[in-house]
This record gives sequence, structure tokens and C-alpha cells, in this order.
Amino acid sequence: MSSSFYEYGYNQNQNTNFSAGQSSFHADSDLQSLAMPPIQIEGLSLTEVMTNPIAQRMYNTLQDATDKVMQSVQIQQNLYQENTWLNAEVKELQKVRQLSL
Repeated sequence: MSSSFYEYGYNQNQNTNFSAGQSSFHADSDLQSLAMPPIQIEGLSLTEVMTNPIAQRMYNTLQDATDKVMQSVQIQQNLYQENTWLNAEVKELQKVRQLSL
């Protein structure tokens, strides 16, 4: 199964007519004349793929998601360190309390 760079989710064999007065719209013929032809992405370089706005949006979305994951990992590490410090503080206070009884 080969993938196309531009795949539209419509059935190319299905004609859709929209009547507006005397004119009609043939979805297949009109969309095919406007749509870019499919390009096999397997043979494209990364630079060529990244010229496509859809690929750029996907890349930017991935970068944003990666940044959020990294921020979340940093927050988790900070919370772990603070939790460790607080646990040590509680244990120290419990020792002091035991000694004072």
C-alpha cells in the first residue's frame, strides 16, 4: 500500500451534484481540477516534505507536544525533589518529638 502526500477523504468515483438555479456543481471534476496531484512521499527529502504546510503544521504540533512533555517532566522532577525534602523534614521532626517525650 503506497501513501500519497495529498490524500482527500472523498470517494473519487462518486459524483455529487449541487443545484443552484440553473447551474450545477460536479464535485469530482471540479475538485480534481483544483486538487494537487498525489506525490509519493517515500522518495522526497526531508527538506522537500517540510515545504508542505500540512507537514509543517504536524512538525510544529509535535514540537509543541514535546515541549509540554519536557516541561511536565521537569515539574515532576521538581515535585519529587520537594517531596523527598519534605519527607526528610517530617522524619527529622518526628525524631525531635520522640526525643522530647
